[in-house]
Amino acid sequence: AIDPATGIIYVVDSVRNYVYRFNRDGNFLDRFGGYGPGYYDSSASFHNQFDYPSGIAFDAVRQEVLVGDQGNFRIKVFDPAGNYLRQFGINAPDGSWIFGDVSPEKLIGRFSKLQGLTVDSESRVYVVDSFQCTVQVFDSVSGNPIGMFGDYGTDSAELMTPIDITLSASGQFIITDWNNNRLSIWQIGLATPPPAPP
Repeated sequence: AIDPATGIIYVVDSVRNYVYRFNRDGNFLDRFGGYGPGYYDSSASFHNQFDYPSGIAFDAVRQEVLVGDQGNFRIKVFDPAGNYLRQFGINAPDGSWIFGDVSPEKLIGRFSKLQGLTVDSESRVYVVDSFQCTVQVFDSVSGNPIGMFGDYGTDSAELMTPIDITLSASGQFIITDWNNNRLSIWQIGLATPPPAPP
């Protein structure tokens, strides 16, 4: 993820459980995070730690970094320097490791295998769930779920192991649909493109 104002680049290291920061020239600045398996524990000691972070996005409007903490089933929000702000999301019900096995009403606001994420200019967060083959939408500020799209399958409006997502300048979502061997392009009325770089 890139801060368009400063050019600072944020990179998740899933295995080492860190977020690294580099300047626009690619020089290392610092890192934040560390290993912390805290999905069962909401205490502050785990707030700035990760268990296999899988995705990252930068909210240029609110100046916040959002990290998909896969093993802890949460989205964690930080300021640009890496200071913890808040988190949202919980783990999906038992059985959610089976593809497309959880009904939408039981999944909303919960993750089974969160992967990539992106954010629009209204600070709405779009999170890919690889196991449930959906994209969930959240209000980043409150953490409340707003909606969901996608379903398990091979048809044109379905996904099979989606991995990542980005939002184009025209408001279209481009999803890496891994097991369908394609990029899946979606247009939904909710999305507003991210702000253009200065």
